[in-house]
Amino acid sequence: MKKVAFTIILSCFLFIIISCAGEYTPKPAGYARIERSNVELRKNDFGDFSFLYPSDVYIEEAQNDQDDGVWFNLVYPEYNSVIYCTYLPISKNKFPEKVDENYRIVYNHALKSESITQKVYLDSLNNAYGVVYNIKGAVATPIQFYVSDSISHFLRGSLYFNDEVSPDSVKQIVDIIEKDVVHLVESVRWKDNQIIE
Repeated sequence: MKKVAFTIILSCFLFIIISCAGEYTPKPAGYARIERSNVELRKNDFGDFSFLYPSDVYIEEAQNDQDDGVWFNLVYPEYNSVIYCTYLPISKNKFPEKVDENYRIVYNHALKSESITQKVYLDSLNNAYGVVYNIKGAVATPIQFYVSDSISHFLRGSLYFNDEVSPDSVKQIVDIIEKDVVHLVESVRWKDNQIIE
């Protein structure tokens, strides 16, 4: 009996030692792959300007306390996120002020961001010029943009998530929405397409 008990204890001890001989490698946290179904583009016309946006997004007009301008939201229900947009009619001398204001809003995130990249868009045929900012890191607004004709129109927007999120967990969503924002900026058309001289 002692021989059987000794054999069982020795076997268990050897099993534990042999099984722990390998190096343990923890698996990194993973996130579900997000694939977007085929979406069509829709045209939205606000009178002074129009643009294209994806069919899985809906537009919600927001309360505007000012007499001029249009405030609206591009709502992504599937991603629990919103792009808050503001359109303002401007004068040519107000354009630098609006660009500086937008720059300050974007670079307020510089302390918390890992990096801020900007892509400039120029469409002289349709008189639309803009910048899309991609802000990486633990920031409230990972994408911001503006587009203008630098004479009388200024449209800006900022992406927000409705919940607190980790930058890694929403990277795929940010990439999808950034493509939508780029398409929006490229598709903006002004009602009174004035040519800058």
